[in-house]
Amino acid sequence: MKRWAVVAVGLTMVVVAVPVAAQVTFGPQLVWGDDTDFGVGGRVDFDLAGPLAIVDGPFQDLFGSVTGSYFFWDCPSFGTDTTADCGFIEFNGNASVPFSVEGSSVLGYIGGGLHLARLSGDHTTPPIGDFSLRSDTDIGLNVLGGVKFPLAGMTGFVEGKFGVAGAEQFVFSVGLLFD
Repeated sequence: MKRWAVVAVGLTMVVVAVPVAAQVTFGPQLVWGDDTDFGVGGRVDFDLAGPLAIVDGPFQDLFGSVTGSYFFWDCPSFGTDTTADCGFIEFNGNASVPFSVEGSSVLGYIGGGLHLARLSGDHTTPPIGDFSLRSDTDIGLNVLGGVKFPLAGMTGFVEGKFGVAGAEQFVFSVGLLFD
């Protein structure tokens, strides 16, 4: 059942992102999670106000972002003092409202959305052999805030995101977006 939930959330994120053809930016990101250490990923930002026919008011510049990150995490090995290589993958689908920072070219934003996180780990113990340390998938909610700024023909970003349900960790991201 969990596999179908993972597939459904992943497809929903792709289906939401694909029809939005106007103002799409994409690029790499570096991430750090307070539980999962460092990782790498990618990000796609796109206009949400246009497809939702929002032309006026506080949401007139609403944008969406879809991210995927893989964290290189050495997690505690079950029942030992050693660590195991664990895989932690996180996908996010967010909506954010931008705001301008007066007298600056920096654009701030706040938002929230859904995340899907998958943890798996393998540990080799010679007398026992290979065994799966654990495997778990969480679907949850997150809140976020960040800034975007012009950077030599590209857009740089810095973002902080906190999972308030599901994978409850703080994730700090930095990256570049190409038009």
